[in-house]
Amino acid sequence: MVDFVEALTRGWEKVGELAPLMVVPLVLTLLSVDNLRKVVAFSGFHIGVKFVFPEDVPTLWSFVSPPPSAGSGVSAVGLVLMLVGAIVGAFLSAGYLGSIRDRLSGRETDFMSNGERFFLDFLWFKLLLLVIGVTLIFTGMLLSALIVLALPLLLFVFYLIYGVPYLIVSQNMSFGEAFERSVEMALKGGDYLGYGLKYLAFVALVSVPMTVVVVNFGLVGLLAGIAVSPVLALVLSTATMIFFLEKTSTSKLPLPFEELN
Repeated sequence: MVDFVEALTRGWEKVGELAPLMVVPLVLTLLSVDNLRKVVAFSGFHIGVKFVFPEDVPTLWSFVSPPPSAGSGVSAVGLVLMLVGAIVGAFLSAGYLGSIRDRLSGRETDFMSNGERFFLDFLWFKLLLLVIGVTLIFTGMLLSALIVLALPLLLFVFYLIYGVPYLIVSQNMSFGEAFERSVEMALKGGDYLGYGLKYLAFVALVSVPMTVVVVNFGLVGLLAGIAVSPVLALVLSTATMIFFLEKTSTSKLPLPFEELN
């Protein structure tokens, strides 16, 4: 079984050494202008919960459910900004996770080198997430009644691929190799399933009070969330990297039809 609490504890112990990396989740939090706008403009009371599997770089919005707002959809400008965000996010995520891997492996961290080394593979991953997100948005625009039905499917898709960025870095895999490996591990279950579910449950538990504070306590609550979330993000990312460094290997899992031969 996966000792999730131990992984979190070990992640927390590394926060001091990796503290400069907290700039990455902070920047990505602030780049989510639409979510910031929703919180600042909201009046009333809102409570929510987030269900997410491990992410390459968690942000405040991994732990806070933003309040609903009028209007939906994506403009041409919005699509361009999302594409730019994917490109910038790919480099930042690659440097972030690569640096965490370096420190856990006893090496000096080199953010820029890791960003360049893993950029293309992370870009493919970010583009995959972009396609999934845009598909969900257009599904909601055209068939809003199906959104509720699509959410469990979306959660399953994220379960299948949550290991991709960590496998790229921890096992030095290409995007294609990491994608295949992540899906294989997900379908097999085991520790991959156990870790993912414990991560999801932990974030869901944390997200309820964080949503209440950030959304309902005005600017003070928002600033508190912005200050706390990078620490929590770094602990979770480090814990997940520990899991993939210790629980996976470069050996390929046999496919079902290979086991029959």
